[in-house]
Amino acid sequence: MGDENKMKWVDAMQDEMKSLHENHSFELVKLPKGKRALKNSQKKCIDFDEIFSPVIKMSLIRVVLGFAASLDLEIKQMDVKTAFLHGDLDKEIYMEQPEGFTIKEKRIMCEQYIENVLKRFNMSKAKVVSSPLASHFKLSNRHSPSIDKEKEDIRRVSYASVVGSLIYVMVCTRPDITYAVGVVSRFLSNPGILHWETIKWIMRYLRDTSKLKLTFGSGKPVLVGYTKSDMAGDVDNIRFTLGYLMTFSEGVVSWQSRLQKCVALSTIEAEYIAPIKACKELLWMKRFIHELGFKK
Repeated sequence: MGDENKMKWVDAMQDEMKSLHENHSFELVKLPKGKRALKNSQKKCIDFDEIFSPVIKMSLIRVVLGFAASLDLEIKQMDVKTAFLHGDLDKEIYMEQPEGFTIKEKRIMCEQYIENVLKRFNMSKAKVVSSPLASHFKLSNRHSPSIDKEKEDIRRVSYASVVGSLIYVMVCTRPDITYAVGVVSRFLSNPGILHWETIKWIMRYLRDTSKLKLTFGSGKPVLVGYTKSDMAGDVDNIRFTLGYLMTFSEGVVSWQSRLQKCVALSTIEAEYIAPIKACKELLWMKRFIHELGFKK
């Protein structure tokens, strides 16, 4: 492995293997006669990029926090390390040991994470701005490089890496940057200088607002939704972007801003589609709240 982060990958592998051994999850044996060992079932170009992990959605965590704030309950956190190892198999399975590593999970605070991102991309001393996306940024594919030299210049910046870091911040606690991050994410395949300048603008905004956090009140736990859409905001394909935001116990628990695949023929059509998407999320969250035992 020649990657500069080799030791981080190796440490993660060793930690995972340690958990497997401590839980007696497998026994190393010679393959019995007549048995076949399972290999990686993923197939390149078919399902190689399909990854599923049964973890809770961040919006549900925020709903539970909203209940705690409303009912004045205490929150206790625990983690079952490598929980998937605690299940019982009802049959023998033979497998080959895989060649691959996983990144070790780390618990982080959003403020500290933002500071680390800014430091990693040399933006920790950048001039701050007061909005996540300035009105003069009208991004389109026309701003993508068309000649090899321009493409080579933009490859020197970690565009995709920064976008990934911003998405993490957005998903966890920052609905205010959702639209801006969605816009810069459209140009991952061929980013240009203006796209990169827009990303730096978002990081400058985060530097000024790194201490912002979600807050829940002690009032009645009510689920409320808000929607908004633009008209032909996508310069290249005349598509529109819809957004919604859900609050519970006076705190934001779910949000989304997404460019739609269809083209709205009028402003009213775009405004109709947005509530439909929001209502789907609202109904899903309502059912989750009912499962927690709160029927009102």
